[in-house]
Amino acid sequence: MNGALRYLLCLTVASAGVSAACAQSPLRSGTASFRKVGTRIPHDTATVLLDTVASGIRLPDVSDFKGLQSNEVLATLQPAKKRKGFISRFIDAFNDIDERYVERIGYNFTAMLQGTTNFEFYNIGSSDYAELMTLAQHPDFRIGPYLGWKWIFLGYSFDLTNIGSRRSSGTRFEFSVYTALFGIDFMMRSTGNDFFLKRVKGLGSLAEAHEGEDCEYVKSKVMGVNAYYNFNRRRFSCPAVFSQTAIQLKSAGSWQLGGSVTIHDVMFDLEALPTDFLQETSHKDEFTSLERIKYWDYSVNFGYAYNWVPGRNWCVGMVLTPSLSYKHTSTQTAILHEEERNASDNERYSDSPFLRKMNEVFIQRGNFNFGATARLGVIYNNGRWFAGVFGVSHYYRYRRSDMRIFDIFGNANVCFGVFFQKKKKKNDSAASVSEQP
Repeated sequence: MNGALRYLLCLTVASAGVSAACAQSPLRSGTASFRKVGTRIPHDTATVLLDTVASGIRLPDVSDFKGLQSNEVLATLQPAKKRKGFISRFIDAFNDIDERYVERIGYNFTAMLQGTTNFEFYNIGSSDYAELMTLAQHPDFRIGPYLGWKWIFLGYSFDLTNIGSRRSSGTRFEFSVYTALFGIDFMMRSTGNDFFLKRVKGLGSLAEAHEGEDCEYVKSKVMGVNAYYNFNRRRFSCPAVFSQTAIQLKSAGSWQLGGSVTIHDVMFDLEALPTDFLQETSHKDEFTSLERIKYWDYSVNFGYAYNWVPGRNWCVGMVLTPSLSYKHTSTQTAILHEEERNASDNERYSDSPFLRKMNEVFIQRGNFNFGATARLGVIYNNGRWFAGVFGVSHYYRYRRSDMRIFDIFGNANVCFGVFFQKKKKKNDSAASVSEQP
């Protein structure tokens, strides 16, 4: 280590532009003599050198550093960084952004006030769409405070619409995580008794006369999770619009690929319909046979997202991800004569157990359908406070034999928030060489 200390002294003098006798001779023999004394050894240069010697790396010739600044010497002596593992690189990907397009928020926490309105529609009709009824949820409005840390927001909202009323808009729990790399949505919701007949088509004048009336014909429960990956994560920021934890500086877009699994449990109460509602329909048997449908929905989503920056601090975000889904029914009472048709199919495939099983899984209890998820938002964010509107909607389609059922639900939000507790920045001080006369 004594040789390393002599090397360090020669290195410091050489980087300061002073000639050293030891630069011409091996360090292990003789004593270094200098024409100039009093040069201070930078602390970080010494640290790097001692670490280099301890790690067994061969020291370069001192003359190679003549005329270099101390920070350039440090860069030369730094050993190559060890390649990071998959988990470390995966975590680093969260912060891997192009700062020309995306700016990080310089605060740790967010306080926000948010107002939310939920909506839901059910379209129930015949397979040819000739006869159709649409039930819609009465508009509601909830408002409440939220506290956010990075990607996570927690809070509680109060229903201002149904105060003092027997009407209930149901229960909802929705949790979303938006990052540059991926997004996750978790939802758990159930309807209340706040539906009404929004539209009646092809069911006759008696049924159409009940448009606008409250109707508790449908009750449902939906629970599921949706996840997606952003391909252009460095330049496109989904959090810039939908969680306000970043600022989109330039317009950019990204393809998205994901998947979801949801469980739908839909119950129909025939007694909730007006007594003369189905008197004039030619599909009365089909409607009266509806009791309950419970199915699992497995879908693959692929779409495109785009953030448009029309001006400083403004961002308009648009996302559309169509999906191809497979639905497997666990409880099914919706289709008239379904049991007779299934028995006929089983008899047809009696010689092949494999075909009979495939028929049961994909025809009798399952089917493929298209769906979609859409997001839209407009946000103003100057890095200290933000305000804007944003929303999301989900579309699910269920079809079997003589009936078609569409379910569309989502929410729209208006928000205002401020950031606080400024993040600490790491100060990288460059090494300096000082000389004393």
